[in-house]
Amino acid sequence: YGHEGKRTDYSPYSCVKIINSRPSGQETHGCPFRELPKAALASALQANFGLDKSQCNEITEKAANHHYQIACRRTFELTHAG
Repeated sequence: YGHEGKRTDYSPYSCVKIINSRPSGQETHGCPFRELPKAALASALQANFGLDKSQCNEITEKAANHHYQIACRRTFELTHAG
């Protein structure tokens, strides 16, 4: 988007801004590594990315210790080999 109307380019939100903005009510945006409970995050990682239990435990531990960006980066590394 951004090329119609005013033809203005918009930059995406940074990870820090997404992590610090908390969704309310039935909103579904935000950082899943921050917002999801540990069990739900592990289940989502297994179902959506095909990660095994040990990989999910590694990622959920980082998220539980408030290292959301590291957990996200590790998920990316495991799902994009090479």
